[in-house]
Formats: sequence, structure tokens, C-alpha cells
Amino acid sequence: MIYLFNPDHEMALAEPTNHYIAPDAIKQMSRDLSALPLWLAEGEDAILVEQHPDEEFLQSIRPLFGEKTSIPRLIATGELTKDEHIDLCDRKKPSMPRLLTADQLTAQELGMEVQPWGWDRTVWTRLQKLGFYRLPDKNLIQQWTQMQGRARMSEYENQLRETGLSCAVETRHFCAQSFEQLQELVEEHPILGRQGFIVKENFSSSGRGMRWCRDGRLPESWRTGITRSCCKQGGVCIEPIYHRILDFAMEFGMGSTTSSPQGSAANRHAEFLGYSLFETTESGAYLSNRLESNGQILSKLTSYVSLEALKEVEVCVARWLSQMPPLSGPVGVDMMIYQLPDGYAVQPKSNAVHSESNAVHSESNAVHSESNTVHSESNAVHPKGCEVHPNDYAIHPNVEINFRPTMGLLARRFTDRFLAPGSRGIFVVEGSASHEALEKQHQKHSLLPPLHLSNGRIHSGYLSLTPITPLSRFRAYVLIKPDQP
Repeated sequence: MIYLFNPDHEMALAEPTNHYIAPDAIKQMSRDLSALPLWLAEGEDAILVEQHPDEEFLQSIRPLFGEKTSIPRLIATGELTKDEHIDLCDRKKPSMPRLLTADQLTAQELGMEVQPWGWDRTVWTRLQKLGFYRLPDKNLIQQWTQMQGRARMSEYENQLRETGLSCAVETRHFCAQSFEQLQELVEEHPILGRQGFIVKENFSSSGRGMRWCRDGRLPESWRTGITRSCCKQGGVCIEPIYHRILDFAMEFGMGSTTSSPQGSAANRHAEFLGYSLFETTESGAYLSNRLESNGQILSKLTSYVSLEALKEVEVCVARWLSQMPPLSGPVGVDMMIYQLPDGYAVQPKSNAVHSESNAVHSESNAVHSESNTVHSESNAVHPKGCEVHPNDYAIHPNVEINFRPTMGLLARRFTDRFLAPGSRGIFVVEGSASHEALEKQHQKHSLLPPLHLSNGRIHSGYLSLTPITPLSRFRAYVLIKPDQP
């Protein structure tokens, strides 16, 4: 597998071009974090990076892979100086990853399957120009583009309800093609005025492209921006504001169950890969992921909603994904636990859905079985003095659907592969206004106790997951500590 980090993916989807040019800040993020898929990849995989990491970074991560495990190959697609080309591309150290430039790719490597952060017309064109030929059909790229728009969310909700989902109070998304239609929706649906609402662009993610209205009245000052979004992206979506308690996601992997041609709905299956628990700002922008076992995350979730309710959501979403158009690779479904308004209650009731779970995914029971051993920590989740009632909370099963790898999947993989039992931590992606500010934060964390490994896994310490260069303004890192006794 060849990995590529393209964080401009959602913005590129909104542009009818094969050559989308991202804003400078996003191009900077792409350069600084280009090595991030290293933590998703296996030893035989490769990652396309903007520039090769320095020796200090490679030495810092080497202990995690062990002497007998290869670090995935790193292939530079950016400009290299003559010294860098000689130094890095001709290196023969067996303990270090194989470092290449794009023009050194072999025919075998150019025929490998490619997994960008997200498929769109621009990244497809870029990979084709580099010489990769095992790419999805361009018609599939168009299908994926249409699937990923928020305008399809109402259709997703209807399909989820048709699969038997009954464990959440009905969540609603509405779509509008103009500011006037948006005004009509606010007037027609009292829940929008009562709870306030969010207007979201059709193509956006991670808290971008969102307008919050907490008083339930559509501001006239939004007219120009919303009209522009409707013209450019075909419309906008509006949904009520929920009293959010916890943000989490279910991570899935899409594949085929037979050798039939990819694209037949009958031979698609969605494998449940586990949970991720993440944190956002008040406006919904992504902040960080918790590095915890599935059982530890379930301990938090099931202190608000039942395990049966989570299982029902998982099975229904997996069944729905299995009926999607041709698709392979990861899918992350962002969800939330939210507090119900007074007078509402949730009553899980679909036993028929529960009985299908083993057929839909083979690993789910092992994931859920962890939860029974870790419920003792659940009281720490709630504010002091807060009494929890089982019918006070519900699951929002489709806050956002990402047909691509996510930070949650990366956190899930990192935890499962590299964390020692009994440790937990936090995975953070952050940007700074200048390199000096970023370097200052990096040095501050570097003064913490050094990385401590136990049987080849991280017991505690700080680790930068991406190289810090003299030009970096973005970084990804983990902070790990053992559980308190």
C-alpha cells in the first residue's frame, strides 16, 4: 500500500477541477504532516512525503518498530538539494527506512494500491502524473464525491432508520439550495428555533464551513456567505444544536467478501475496527484524540447509554455501509452522546438487529467484551455531583461520515500497536502562528521524562509523530502516561 496525506481533500471535493490549489496554511499542513500515515502503515508499505525526515526523527521512532520490523519506506515527492539526494537516497543502513525520491520508484511500486487521506479529482490526477496506475476508475471518483456531500445526510438518515435503528431520538438534517429556503426551514421546524441550529457547507470537515446560531434566528448577515456556498457547492445543510456530552466515532474498514468484481453491493462488507474518542472546540473544530483501549472508551460511553444501544448503532451502520456504491478502505463515522431535552426518552427495542451482529463483523464481540472489566472508571467521566439516569442521554449516530482514513483511526491503530497495557494518553495535531512558537512547544515537551518502553511498547513519555523542521508550523504528537493505581 502507498499512503499519501492530503488534508485539503474536503476542499478539493467542492471544486470542479482536477488541479485544486489549497490555501497556503493547508499546503503548509500537508508538508509538515506528510509523514503522518507512517502510523497507519505496515512494514511493507510506503508513504509519499513532501521531504525526507532527518536522522533525529528516524532515530526517535526506531525503537517502536523493533530491530526485526521495517519502518515503511518514505518516498519524497518534493524538491531535494543535491546533498539531501546523496545523503538520504543512497543510505544503506538496514535499521533505517528505505528513502527514495519519486523518480526512483520501481514498476512494482508504481503498481501498488494507493490510499490517500481522501480520494478526489485533484489527488487522482497527481498520483497518475507520478506514474501510479492501480488507481480507481475516474467514474468511481465522481461517485465518491457525490457520496461525501452533506446534502446526502438526510438520505443516510432514512436508510439508517430503514435498517432498524431505534436507539436514538430522531436526529434531523435539512438541506437548502438558497438562503430563502433556509429561512423557510427555520420557520417550518420548531426544533431549529427551540434548540438553535448549525448551518454547514456541503463539503467541509473538522469544524470548518460551519455557522452557529444559538438563538434560533437566521441572521440576515449570513445571506451573502450562504448564497455563495449554495452557488459553489449546490446547497447547505442545517441541523439542530444538541447538548453534546461526548464526541466519539466508530471506525470501519470496507472490503469484498468474494472475488466478484468490486462494486456489487452483494459482495461488500463493513468490518468494525473499533472506537475512537475525540475532543473538539465549542464550535466543533477538532482538537485531539484519546489514546485508550476500546474497553476504556466503552466504559465512558456506557456510563451514559447502554451497551445494547451502541451495538445496535454499530450493526445498523455496518449494514448500511455494506449497501453503499463501490468503496474500499477506511470509513470513520463521527457520533456523539447528547443530553436529551426534558420529556424525551430512549427505548432500545430492536432485538432482530442485535442477532445479526456476528454475521456483519467478526471482531466486534472481542471489542465489546473489554468493557466489563473497566466500568469502575465510569464515575470519573461525569461532573462531580451529577447523577446519571439511563433515559437522559441518546446517541447521535451520524454527525459526520468520512469515507477515508481519520485521525480517530490513526489513534485507534497507534493505541493497539504501540501502547503498553495499563497506559493511556492523548494524540494531538496542532498548528502555530510561527515556527518559533512551534519549536518552543516541542522543546517544552522534550523536557518531559524520555520515552519509556515496556516490552517494546510505550509505557510513558512524549513522542513527536512527525518531523520538526526549521520551517514547520504544524506537528502531531502523543503524550503517554500509565494509569493511576
